[in-house]
Amino acid sequence: MPRLRTYCWQIRNEMGLSRREADALIGISSSYIGQIETGERVPSFEMVEKIISGYGLTWAQAQHMRELRASPIELIATDQLRADVHQSPNLLAHLADLEDQGVHAVVADPLWNVLAANPSFWQAFPGLGPTDNLLAWYFSPTAKELVIEWKTEALHVVATAKGAVGRHRDSPQARQFLNQMSPDHEFSNIWINSTRIAYGRGADDYLHWREPGTGDPYSLSLQVSEVSEARDVLLGYIFRKPYAGPPLA
Repeated sequence: MPRLRTYCWQIRNEMGLSRREADALIGISSSYIGQIETGERVPSFEMVEKIISGYGLTWAQAQHMRELRASPIELIATDQLRADVHQSPNLLAHLADLEDQGVHAVVADPLWNVLAANPSFWQAFPGLGPTDNLLAWYFSPTAKELVIEWKTEALHVVATAKGAVGRHRDSPQARQFLNQMSPDHEFSNIWINSTRIAYGRGADDYLHWREPGTGDPYSLSLQVSEVSEARDVLLGYIFRKPYAGPPLA
């Protein structure tokens, strides 16, 4: 489970710094750094900002560290969210409208447990069930066949999972997700060894896919928004594009 003490250690370790070297870089004594990393002391919010600045963290890494210092955010139970979505005529009608427009669409909770989706989404993600987790699907054999540059996408998926789990780390959904994914060696290796964090992706940061059945390549643009009338509900819009990925053999 993401914790501030662990993330501080991971950042320093990834940078190849001793505690003494980190002291010189961020202006915090090596003994205090050690106490933070072992959980003996919880840094103040001001101290967290000093660590962020000293280590030169990315925006996403900094946000993750701030969220790990703050109290975790509780989530509504997934089953309750799914029931609420399926009892929302406006949201279901919107999914149908997006289908008519040729847009793959999925409704999910902040940890990407699927709540509902339109037919074209299910076609693009074969093997994903109506109560499954979209991030976990990326580590399935089917995903490894369909996703072009799978290893690169796996890094982004784990970075996304870290951000979401860190924000909601005390929720049953977070524990369930990590329990599900911990036996997967590829997932666990990235989770342990990467400090990358992601909170979404740019509209022009395409995913590259293969057509189920034919293997024909195409690209996807993903946009995510919060559903204004429902707490803890996200709507993912996936726009199909002509293939714009790396050359294929």
